[in-house]
Amino acid sequence: MIERFQFRSMLYVILGLALIGVLLSQYKPPARSLVDIQKSGELRVLATEAPGVYTYATGVSIGFDYDVLELFASELQVELKVINKPPFQLIASLQAGYGDLIVGSYLRSIEAVEGVSQSPTILQVPTVIAYQRGTKRPTRRDQLQSASVAYEKRIPNTYRNELIVGGTAYSDGYQMLQDLVESKVSTAMTTEDRLNVVRRYLPKLSVAFYPGSTVEKVWYLPQRPAFDLYTKLEKFTQHIRESGDLKRVAEQHFKTVESMHYLDLRAIEEAVSEVLPTYLDQFKKAAEQNGLDWELLAAVSYQESLWNPDAISPTGVRGMMQITEATAASLNLDDRTDVEQSINGSAEYLANILANIPDDITEPERTKLLLAAYNFGPEGINQAISKTRASWNKSIYWREVAKLGIREYALERPFPTSQKILNRGKQAEEYVKRVSIFRDILRYHDL
Repeated sequence: MIERFQFRSMLYVILGLALIGVLLSQYKPPARSLVDIQKSGELRVLATEAPGVYTYATGVSIGFDYDVLELFASELQVELKVINKPPFQLIASLQAGYGDLIVGSYLRSIEAVEGVSQSPTILQVPTVIAYQRGTKRPTRRDQLQSASVAYEKRIPNTYRNELIVGGTAYSDGYQMLQDLVESKVSTAMTTEDRLNVVRRYLPKLSVAFYPGSTVEKVWYLPQRPAFDLYTKLEKFTQHIRESGDLKRVAEQHFKTVESMHYLDLRAIEEAVSEVLPTYLDQFKKAAEQNGLDWELLAAVSYQESLWNPDAISPTGVRGMMQITEATAASLNLDDRTDVEQSINGSAEYLANILANIPDDITEPERTKLLLAAYNFGPEGINQAISKTRASWNKSIYWREVAKLGIREYALERPFPTSQKILNRGKQAEEYVKRVSIFRDILRYHDL
């Protein structure tokens, strides 16, 4: 009798524990409110690294979504904390309260997404049909070959069905574009932002035509997001659209590659495998000694000389980094054409310029102004920054310094000096774009 009672008691305990386990497994903590986030001092964001979204390379976080999140965190006056998770863990981690939102290559869907809700629109992007250069380019829908066309599953059915009958569906859009380059598919439907990011690394890709549809890039929020956080995010997205900040960030990540010629992109891909290995260790060593990103140092060198130590410009600058005589003298360099002296000297020169950029200017604008100063001249850029501050009551961005500050700096001088300065300013804008793209390509290769 006692044994039977003990058995029943044990059974009840086991069943009770099992029930508690089930209840705990189904428990989902409430989403943090805006007040909770601000009290904690950090915005917790769940993400999987992907080009154009968020990438952590050589100690630097880059990506469109990351830059927009930085603006949002700054608006909330909190720190941004990005938590890397595999794609299959993101929604479960959000539901378990490990993050406040998820960023990724998400597009607004008419159908509800299980386990999450969708944020206000972050960015509107057109869809594109991509093809591989060197193959026959379709220019309209009836020229697509249904059997070998591909599309991303994330693109809403309404836009796909208007254009594609049949075809191959991809969950991984990056793999789809890789397969396009390898001729496993003939054309692919994707979004313009993704294509432009991937074109930096797969330069054979290009736009066949634009179907005419536009999709909305969104983030994922908890299924029942806090009202104050959603409202704040809604106001924030409206503000960055109206202020031009969204356009600035989007152009930086998705538009600069359009200014690059296909052959330029092909050339650096070849140089990375055939030329760069000879100088890679020297770039890394010099960058480390001067607190720089080695990819940035190598990208500057590629723009200056195509990694050619014997390069000489029409103006007399020489060597891997195209150093002038005056700069060489200030750095105590004996031979501008000596590879080690040239790389080390330029690394020191870049570090000196960076140290003199005002501390309130943060990344990525700090690096852009560093590149502009290397090309345009440090004194001129410092003057342009001061001119921009005098007539611009917002944060300092290279875009405003280039358009406003350099113009004010130039117009203080008589013609034709003023026109020469304006022309040099346009050259500096192109220089910053090109070096930034070259740096991103080097980061992608993860050497």
